[in-house]
Amino acid sequence: MTRNRTIILCAALAFAVAAAVMAAPRAAGSIRGLFARSIFAPKSYDWVSRTMAACEEDAVTRPTTVNFLVVPLERSRRYGKELESRALESFGRTTLFGSQDALDGLKSGALRISAKNYVLLTLDTSNNATHRWNSASGVSRLTTTEIASDGPFKVRIQTAPDDVSADWSKVTADGRGTCHWAFALLRD
Repeated sequence: MTRNRTIILCAALAFAVAAAVMAAPRAAGSIRGLFARSIFAPKSYDWVSRTMAACEEDAVTRPTTVNFLVVPLERSRRYGKELESRALESFGRTTLFGSQDALDGLKSGALRISAKNYVLLTLDTSNNATHRWNSASGVSRLTTTEIASDGPFKVRIQTAPDDVSADWSKVTADGRGTCHWAFALLRD
């Protein structure tokens, strides 16, 4: 009986090894696919571009509104001097990027969307009127009909209650009935 058990055990082991050898390429492909869709894979930020286009299309249909699409950003370990040199300007706790440079930074992994709370403030340079927008976090579209001017508008982004920075952007956004994109790297 011991000999029969040994033969059965060897046959079962041989069957298991053969099955493993045949399944290995499929399993390796599945594991590769799992990692390709994991946190290690580059993220797609096509939705940001679609959100920008949707904001612009909607703003055009409502010409009496002032619209901002704020994309708050934070640095990753890949952030470096090359991307920093492409910034439009830095003021207070904020660095503004052009839309293409910010999208490139997101796609390369140097930047990521921030979940920090912030408040957008705008200064209408035609009459020095300020407007404080509602607090937001993440990518947010802010719209109002309370501003009757076409600007130009400067921005400031407050990132904390103790943020008393009085600096305004030098970059301005002109007009109602359009969507002003603000890609802002928020610093502590």
